[in-house]
Amino acid sequence: MHELLLFASVPVHQHHELLQQLTGLTAMQPRHALERRLIFKAYRKPGLATMLNGGMFYTQVVGPVSASAFGAAPAPDSDTQMAGMDDSKPESHVPYDYEQQPWKLEFRDIPEAGTRSAVTARVMASASLPRGDIVPTMKAWGYSFVTEYVVEGDVFIHNDITIFLHRVLHYPVAEHEHESWMPRQQLPAFTEMAPLEKTGSYVLQASIIVQDGSNQETMKTASQHLFGLREQLKSAVKLEQADRLSLDTRANLRALNLGPPTPRPSQESSRWPKGESNEPPPPLGASPPPPLRRKVGSSINKASAASFFTPASQKKPKPITWRVIGTSLVVGKYTPENTPSTLPEKNRKIAAFDLDSTLIKTRSGNVFARSADDWKWFEGNVHVTLQKLHAEGYQLVIFSNQKKISIQKEMKAGKADSKSLAIFKEKLTAIMTTMELPISVYAATEDDNYRKPRTGMWKEFVDDYDLDVVGIDKMNSLFVGDAAGRPKDHSSSDLGFAANIGLPFKTPEAYFGACSEELVTIFDPTAYTKAENSKSRISQRFHSQTPLELVIFCGSPASGKSTYFRNNLEPLGYERVNQDILKTRPKCVKVAREYLEAKKSVAVDNTNADPETRLVWITLAKELNVPIRCVHFLSPLDLCRHNNAVRAGNKEMNPEARTSLPGIAFGDFGRRFKAPRLDEGFVDIISVEFRFEGTEDERKIWGQYWV
Repeated sequence: MHELLLFASVPVHQHHELLQQLTGLTAMQPRHALERRLIFKAYRKPGLATMLNGGMFYTQVVGPVSASAFGAAPAPDSDTQMAGMDDSKPESHVPYDYEQQPWKLEFRDIPEAGTRSAVTARVMASASLPRGDIVPTMKAWGYSFVTEYVVEGDVFIHNDITIFLHRVLHYPVAEHEHESWMPRQQLPAFTEMAPLEKTGSYVLQASIIVQDGSNQETMKTASQHLFGLREQLKSAVKLEQADRLSLDTRANLRALNLGPPTPRPSQESSRWPKGESNEPPPPLGASPPPPLRRKVGSSINKASAASFFTPASQKKPKPITWRVIGTSLVVGKYTPENTPSTLPEKNRKIAAFDLDSTLIKTRSGNVFARSADDWKWFEGNVHVTLQKLHAEGYQLVIFSNQKKISIQKEMKAGKADSKSLAIFKEKLTAIMTTMELPISVYAATEDDNYRKPRTGMWKEFVDDYDLDVVGIDKMNSLFVGDAAGRPKDHSSSDLGFAANIGLPFKTPEAYFGACSEELVTIFDPTAYTKAENSKSRISQRFHSQTPLELVIFCGSPASGKSTYFRNNLEPLGYERVNQDILKTRPKCVKVAREYLEAKKSVAVDNTNADPETRLVWITLAKELNVPIRCVHFLSPLDLCRHNNAVRAGNKEMNPEARTSLPGIAFGDFGRRFKAPRLDEGFVDIISVEFRFEGTEDERKIWGQYWV
């Protein structure tokens, strides 16, 4: 990985004002941070010389601490408690337990030389370490302890930039010499800590982590993001590149003791407190002896050490897995290394999100992203909110409609990934690794049952994690999405999806921002399946008036015309004429004429949206001296779009195997439609409201949101 940085010095009198400015810029409250930082220095150890290529570095071991840990009494020794010897009074501070202190190893190379960029760029790496006394572990890596200090500051997240306004604090002078060469097991009172900078000034550090430093386009984009922040803050501070040598982490090889620890003269051992090891601190660069109080067996070996110092471009990719289900559903799963699970074993809470215009938006301002790196967080607090949800035990998942991704053609051609799929994976990899949280993504690429608001993606998710066995706490779960049926929204698919899977729904503006939730009313399919509503509707039955008659239907595609014919007119002996089957209107007229001349009543099952189209059939009826009637289907267009999706997605409810109609079919009907009138020449006009009829299983399917 590469780290790109800019720095600025902040006088102490400007600190509070800058905090307020950063709070407004990032739309988040600062996260206060206190960190212990232990400095270790490499010494050449047999077997590691080749591995490290002769490069010797200082490195940091970092551990978070709380303010209450400073000046706190140590955690009581278990042996002392059992012996009844702990008669100390309880302290107001939380006991600081050095044995449980978490640590992380952070390596920073010297910034790259010869770059023309106006930002500092350097290779970095990190790895989790065991808790507690870290010296034996570092010894196994070939490092000796040098010194330590504390960093105090406030962290902000601005899109993909981490902003750290901080200062360095030094410990008070050690009372005993041995305290200076071993990490402290107790922390002094915070008031005893002294700022490194005597004026009390702070450092503002702005940084971006780039996973692939060899990708020049990505590095350039990250630099531009830092320049943008510099421009936003130019009235307050001057962010600039650091002096390269001031960040040099290389050790002076000639000053290193390359041999084993050398004991001091025996007379010096009398200076050590009674009961402590009489082994004096080793020379700088040598490995300190392990403390006598306990022994720790290290699991670090040459392979793990080699992995740590392997350049990022040569390391194995992050633990992200991808798979394609069928020919349309893309599934990705990210499990960060060394991230403990916070998920309960039973009754799991789910935090589900749409992707575009919910978690992220385009950096370019375009509706659709131009490239894999054309994204930024939807709001400045998105990342922090996701971290909080993870800490609270929520399982994170993304459900996204991605119809622009092409899979099927490339699969037929034998290719692994299409260009669009490769770009999507690259973008999602960057998003998930930036989160550094366990998360899954499900992306529907076709207009099938995986596409929201249909529940195919949810069913796959439930099956993948055995949530039907584990159980879901739906009342305390949520789904956040932008497609809520509002005037500016492209659809209501997210709102319908949340209703289908039974999760409370939020818009991103309300969940991540300060906006109030907009209440919207969208088409509700359950209004047509409730028994009390069905009873109140007018009669749906059709009755013949004469032995021979011509009946034409008037209604939108998917308004229920064909079903009405099968249930009402076909049993009465009417012949059906349908342009979807016969393909042209002249052929429909020809077939209808033949039926009528054969003394068979005819039903014309077409849309017949306007008077001009209906006039063709009125003229035929007059020519043959046959009464003509009209059945007008009152189904609104939202209902028709719903019917279209239901029948296309369910073979058992689609006896004629109709394919899904494009949206333009409904728009065209709405544009041309004019309600039928008696003065056009009809004997009567029968108005039919839609009423669902089917089995209980079909009712459940139809009663879900489908568009």
